[in-house]
Amino acid sequence: EGALATISGDINLTETPAIQDLMSVVRFLANPSDTLSLVHGMRSPLFGFDDVALENWRKATKDGRSYWASLLNMTEEPFVSAATLLKDLLNNVDAATPYQSLLQLLDRTEGRARLAKRYTGSATGAAADTLNMVIDGFLNAALDYARTQSPSLLGFISWFDKGDLPLKLEASKSQGAVRLMTVHASKGLESGVVVLPD
Repeated sequence: EGALATISGDINLTETPAIQDLMSVVRFLANPSDTLSLVHGMRSPLFGFDDVALENWRKATKDGRSYWASLLNMTEEPFVSAATLLKDLLNNVDAATPYQSLLQLLDRTEGRARLAKRYTGSATGAAADTLNMVIDGFLNAALDYARTQSPSLLGFISWFDKGDLPLKLEASKSQGAVRLMTVHASKGLESGVVVLPD
């Protein structure tokens, strides 16, 4: 208990919760009437709406306004900051590549630290390093997409949804971290201490 842990091996970006959070915002930017993606993005660590905020937001839709229209009309935090960022991203959506939109989203929400804290328990350390490698892998995939395809959000979403986007992770170099791997992946490493759980 309390030991730092890091992993190495292959993961699928499409199945990673932090990447799904980022993609929920991309999906909303491509289609502002996509309420499910909008709410997912707001509940994610990127925006961090808690249950009270979500309930207040729901109440604001009772007059028949959409969730997006209601968000635009709200005058308190965290709604104002969220609406401002989304409006800025939407205003630039035709000029920016998906990669550029993702960079701006991560930068303006302090997304790396927030995602790491939610999914690893800390914004620093070996587990956070591993998550940042996953995010970097996703950004590199978005950059590669922009170089080879028409860089539209709808095209990017279609490409992402086709599924298999493997990423090979190298173990974090953080001192004192325990490397978690399969027996197969560990063959030939000649580690000083190996633990095989039952």
